[in-house]
Amino acid sequence: MRSAVRLLQVLLVVAIVALGVHLYLAGQAPPYPPLPPLAGGAGPGTNPVLPVTELSGHLAPGFTLTDQFGQPVTLGQFRGKTVVLAFIDSQCVTICPLTSAAMVAALHLLGPAASQVALVAVNANPSATSVADVRAYSEAHGLLYGWQFLTGSLTELKAVWRHYGVYVAAVSGNIDHTPALYVIGPNGHERALLVTAMDEATAGAQAQILAQQVADTLPGRPQLNQVSPGRPITAATAATLPLATGGSLAIGPGANHVFVFFGTWLSEFGNLGQTMTSQDPYVQAASQHGWPSLVAVDEAVTEPTATALGQFLAQVRPSLAYPVAVDTSGRLAGGLGLASSPEYMLVVGGRVVWKHLGWLSAAALETAVAAHVGAG
Repeated sequence: MRSAVRLLQVLLVVAIVALGVHLYLAGQAPPYPPLPPLAGGAGPGTNPVLPVTELSGHLAPGFTLTDQFGQPVTLGQFRGKTVVLAFIDSQCVTICPLTSAAMVAALHLLGPAASQVALVAVNANPSATSVADVRAYSEAHGLLYGWQFLTGSLTELKAVWRHYGVYVAAVSGNIDHTPALYVIGPNGHERALLVTAMDEATAGAQAQILAQQVADTLPGRPQLNQVSPGRPITAATAATLPLATGGSLAIGPGANHVFVFFGTWLSEFGNLGQTMTSQDPYVQAASQHGWPSLVAVDEAVTEPTATALGQFLAQVRPSLAYPVAVDTSGRLAGGLGLASSPEYMLVVGGRVVWKHLGWLSAAALETAVAAHVGAG
C-alpha cells in the first residue's frame, strides 16, 4: 500500500512539473503555486522552479546495492547523515545531468555543513546496469569520488524503484524514468520528495531549494547563499553570450544561428572532439550560401568543473572552425526549451524554426538548414 501511495505522490509531482514548465516557458503563468516560506526566512515564499512534497517521516526503505567501485553499499550505513537519494539513468543525456548538477550545487550552498550530507544515486536504466556503466557516468560528470552511484541486478533495482515509487521504462529505445530526489534525515526517515525540472535556466534555483530542504534536517539549520537565476533567454531576446576563447556573441532577433548544445560529459559516449570537428564543413557551406552560422553552446551548468570546457577544447585537434559560446546560467537552454544533448536549434528572425536531437553529419545539417532557409 505504501508503494502505491508513494507512486501516486511521485506521479502527481511529475504532472505538476510538466504542466508548470510548459506554462512557464510559454509565458502564460508562473509554473507552481506558492509554497511556505523557507526556513529561517531565507528566500522568497514562492517556488518558481519545482514543487516540494513534504513526506510523513516514514523510515526510508532499506537496500543493498553495488557502487561505482564494485563495493556493496547499504542505505543504513549513512545513518547519522542526511542522504540526498536520486534516481539517475546511467546513460542519460536529458534531465539526469541537471539532477546530478543540482546535487553538487546544493552541497556548495551548504558550505561546511555539507560534511553532514551523503549524495547517493540509484541506477534507473534497466539496460545499462553494470558497475562500468555507473562508473562511466560518475567519471564523465566529475563525481567518481563525490557520491555513491549504485547499481545491481535488474531484480534488485526493480525492488528499489518499486519501494520508492519510481517509474522506469524503455520507450521507443529510450529510457523514461521519474527524476526523483528524496531527502532522508539523519535518523533514516524520509523528509521530502523533489522532482528535477528539465529547465537549465532554473538549475541554480533548483539547487537552492534542494539545499534548503537538506538544511532543514541539519543541526542549527545552516543559512544558504541565495541564487538569482534571471529570466530565460528566448530566440527573440537580445543578449550576449561569452565565448570560450574570449569575447562575446550577440544573439537575438537580428542574429540567425544554428546552435548545437553540448556538454563535455558527452565524451562518455564516444570521441566528442572528433564528432565536433566533423561539423566543420558546414561552416564553409554556410558562407557560400548565406546560411546562419554554426555556434556550439556549452551547457555550463552541467559541466563537472569550471575548467572542463577549456581542457576539452585544448585537446581538440584541429581546432574547431566555429565558435563555442558558454551558456553560463542555462538561461539560453531554458529559454529555447532544450530537451536533450546534443541538440540542434535553427534560429531565424527571432524564432526557433527547426530542432534536432542527436548528432548530424555536416551534409545532413546542410540539407536540414537548406530546407528551412533556402539553398542560397
